[in-house]
Amino acid sequence: MTRDTCCTSMPRASRSVVISTRLDPDRNSRMITSRSFWSMSPCRAETVKSLACIFSVSQSTFLLVFKKMTAWVMVRVSYRSHRVSSFHSSRSTLM
Repeated sequence: MTRDTCCTSMPRASRSVVISTRLDPDRNSRMITSRSFWSMSPCRAETVKSLACIFSVSQSTFLLVFKKMTAWVMVRVSYRSHRVSSFHSSRSTLM
């Protein structure tokens, strides 16, 4: 193997690892998070899955409660506006 073959077969990176992680820290943290998830113990992986399940259930519960509250407010506003319009119409018949 000659020196030319050795040096040309392995191209060098245009930026070093230190510079690229300093310029894009979010990418670095995503890579670490991904690696840590796949290399964690089975017990810890189950905990993470459980937390994800709890979060999705609590999120759906929150949405259900939010929909009911919104419906309640709409009924309340509708009732009040009906009461006000009834009041105005009763006043107009008196005059």
